[in-house]
Amino acid sequence: MQVRLFNPFPAGRDRFGTRWAWSILDFDRVHRRMHNKLYVVDNVIGVMGGRNMANEYFLRDGGSNFIDIDTLVAGAVVPRLSSLFDIYWNSPYVYPIGALVPPGNETPQQLRERFDRLTTGPEQLHPEAPDSTDLLGNNPLAKDLDAGALKLVWARAEAYADPPDKALAPTEAARGLPADESKDSVLYNLQHYLRGAENEVMQTTPYLIPGRGGMETIRLVRGNGVGYSIVTNSLAATDESLVHIGYRRYRPEMLRLGVELYELSPKRVEQTRRFGMYGSASGRLHGKSAVIDRKIVFIGSMNFDPRSMLHNTEVGIFIFSPQIAQQLTSLIGFIRLDGAYQLQLGPTGAIEWVSPASGDAADTLLHTEPETHFWSRWKLELLAPLVPESLL
Repeated sequence: MQVRLFNPFPAGRDRFGTRWAWSILDFDRVHRRMHNKLYVVDNVIGVMGGRNMANEYFLRDGGSNFIDIDTLVAGAVVPRLSSLFDIYWNSPYVYPIGALVPPGNETPQQLRERFDRLTTGPEQLHPEAPDSTDLLGNNPLAKDLDAGALKLVWARAEAYADPPDKALAPTEAARGLPADESKDSVLYNLQHYLRGAENEVMQTTPYLIPGRGGMETIRLVRGNGVGYSIVTNSLAATDESLVHIGYRRYRPEMLRLGVELYELSPKRVEQTRRFGMYGSASGRLHGKSAVIDRKIVFIGSMNFDPRSMLHNTEVGIFIFSPQIAQQLTSLIGFIRLDGAYQLQLGPTGAIEWVSPASGDAADTLLHTEPETHFWSRWKLELLAPLVPESLL
C-alpha cells in the first residue's frame, strides 16, 4: 500500500501542539486541503460521491453516522477519473508518507501484524440482513458483483476536478476575490448547470453558506421562475456548529426568495429505519448532490460553502440521465419526507420549523432550533461576531 499526503504540515509532526506552533506563520497554506473523494479500480470501475473512509460513513460508528450519496461509475468516463487521480498523485504538493513520518524500529512483519490487530474487530456494528435492499430497492452491490449482474444505467457523463494549485497557489479566490473561473473547475460547471435550469433545482449539502456568488445564483434561478429546494443539516445534526453561524445568516433571505429549505432531524432519522439501522446513533447528512430539471445529476465532494468554493479542491461528476435523476429525486424525497424539518417564515418574519405529522394529526410548529439545548444556541450567539465567513 502506498500513501501520499497532500499539503502536509511543515514540521513538528510528532505532536499536535508542535504542528500548529510551527505552522502559525503558514496558516494561509495549511488550512487549505484536498477535499476530493474518488475510488477507482483497475481503470474499469469507480465510485464517486462525498463519502470519506471512516466508520461513521458506513453506519459503523457508535455515535453519529452520516447519510451519504454515491454513484457507481463504469464506461468511458473512468479513464478520465483515473487521470484526475494521477494529477494529484503526481502533484508537487504531495509527499510520500515515508518522507514525513519516521519509520520507527518495527520490522515490516511487525507493522503488518500491528495493522491486522488494529483493523480486526466486529464485522459490522449494525448487522443487516444479507438480502436487504437499499432505498431504491437495489440489491447489495456485493451480491450483484458476485452474480456478475450489475444494474447499470448507460448515459453521458462528465467528470471534473479542481487543479491542485487551487489550494496552494496565490489565486484570485485565495485573496477573497471571485472564485476560480476555470472551465474545468467543479464550481464553474455546477454554477453553469444551476443557472441554466428551466424548471426545478434540488440540492443536498451538509454545509450551506451560499455567500455572494451562491445568492446570485439563487436569485437568478428564482427570478426565472424555477423552483429551488435545498436539504441541509439542522444545528442538532451538524458536526460543524460554527458553520451553522454562517448558514443561519442566509436563511431568512433564501426563504423570502421562495427557496424550500429542509433541515435534517437526527430524531426523525433515528425513528425511521428507512436510512439504515442507526440504533442510538444519530444521523447526519453528508451527501453533496443536485438534480436539475430532473434530467441532470451532480454528485461529488463540493459543499455549497466558501471553503469548497475558495480553499478546498473538489471533484464531481455530472450525469445526463432522466432515469438517474429520478433515482436521486426519490432519495432526496425520502430524506425530506421522513427525516427533515421544513422551514418557513412566521407572521412576524421569524423562522419556524415544521415537523410533518402522520395520519390526520396536525403538523408541529417549532420556534427555536429543534432538538438543541440552550447552551448550544447561546454558544453560537457568543461566537457569531468572531467567526469570519470565508474560513467556515
